[in-house]
Amino acid sequence: MAQETQTELFCVGTELKTSIKKQPEKWIQLIAEIRKVYDGKLTYAANWHDEYEHIDFWDQLDYIGIQAYFPLTKEEHPDLSTIEKGWDKHLSVLEAVHKKYDKPILFTEVGYKSTPDATIRPWEWGSYFSKYTEKKSDKTQQLAYEAMFKKMWNQPWFAGIYIRQWQNRTTPESALTDLDFSPRFKPAENVIAKWFGTPPH
Repeated sequence: MAQETQTELFCVGTELKTSIKKQPEKWIQLIAEIRKVYDGKLTYAANWHDEYEHIDFWDQLDYIGIQAYFPLTKEEHPDLSTIEKGWDKHLSVLEAVHKKYDKPILFTEVGYKSTPDATIRPWEWGSYFSKYTEKKSDKTQQLAYEAMFKKMWNQPWFAGIYIRQWQNRTTPESALTDLDFSPRFKPAENVIAKWFGTPPH
């Protein structure tokens, strides 16, 4: 289907750490089979924690794909400089993986909730009841995106990002109380638009 629709990029799998560790040869075989029927670019979406650093078949793909929910701060309501500093330890590891395989890095997912603790454990989902127990902070979401773009966008080995998540059902009214990842109708939306409109250099 990806070949017939001339899809530019195909992801061969997402966060399948157990299989990656126990059956690496199966993934190499799978990638070879995909290459026979699809001539677009390939990636795999590896979790940020204890997965992307251990994959041995990045050289068989076009992009190193990472679900980039890296913990960046330890406190709620962080300022921009604190979030930026939180990226430094991750950047060194990311660059080392890039150099090892000579492949660009693509964030196959990155996102932040509209909560004060969004940069502490970015991977955590809220529940239906979160709106009754958690506080809202569009500013933390906004600063998290700004810091991520500032640290990543102009890295020569960085290929781009996929936002988690863009919710089409969000309305201007619902965005006023929404705590979830969607940046639609929130200040973070303007940050994303600004950086997407700025060519990397």
